[in-house]
Amino acid sequence: MAAMPLKILALFSAFFTVPYLCLGSVQRCPDVVLTAPSFSPPWEEIRVSAESSKSPVSGNWLITKENFRSEKVEVELIKDASSIDVRPWQTNDSGRLTVAIIVPASSACNQESLAATSVMLVENAGSPMIIDEFGLLGSRDRKARLDVVAAAMLERPDQKLFVFLGFPKSDSGAKRLKRMREFLEHLSSSRSIDAKRITFLLEETQQFRARFQPFPRDYWEPYGSNYLVINAERLSEYESLFR
Repeated sequence: MAAMPLKILALFSAFFTVPYLCLGSVQRCPDVVLTAPSFSPPWEEIRVSAESSKSPVSGNWLITKENFRSEKVEVELIKDASSIDVRPWQTNDSGRLTVAIIVPASSACNQESLAATSVMLVENAGSPMIIDEFGLLGSRDRKARLDVVAAAMLERPDQKLFVFLGFPKSDSGAKRLKRMREFLEHLSSSRSIDAKRITFLLEETQQFRARFQPFPRDYWEPYGSNYLVINAERLSEYESLFR
């Protein structure tokens, strides 16, 4: 079990009864392992999942968000889940996300199991502002949302636009390229956003999603190297990757 601050343990004990002593024989249970990033910008959605013997396990979660700048602490409970998605806050403040899980006793283990982990929330040179974020939409709604993005960027001539696109593995390269061309055509040709100000960042996700964020022009590395980064003005040079 990962180390956990005493105050977090106290909070957990206040919400759940944790029987450390069991009647009858006490068996050696497999450890519960939590998977989470070591650090993240505070406005990013953070997934934490629980496994035991390499299989998902469900339990009751305690989520604690500590904002170092405001010194505000928020506590949230989620019951009966094998994974959780948390977005701590939208401001560019450092802090810590601590998550703990109690897995109930079962036929595989006759006592409750406890595990915890922490994610450092780091300030980022980029903007925490999300202009818009959406999944699958019809053509008319999609264009209307892109109009909102374009209007926001016209008010920010000194910033560039990062377009984060998540595609399922099942989406073909042609489908991904078509979506990028559509976004670029609408933002650049139809709404006069210079293509040099637009950067696509691609990743694989369970479902399609798009997120639009403004960043300073001299800022390059948004969060890490897990994205395929494509400058919109050079999109044609990358078309062979999607055939």
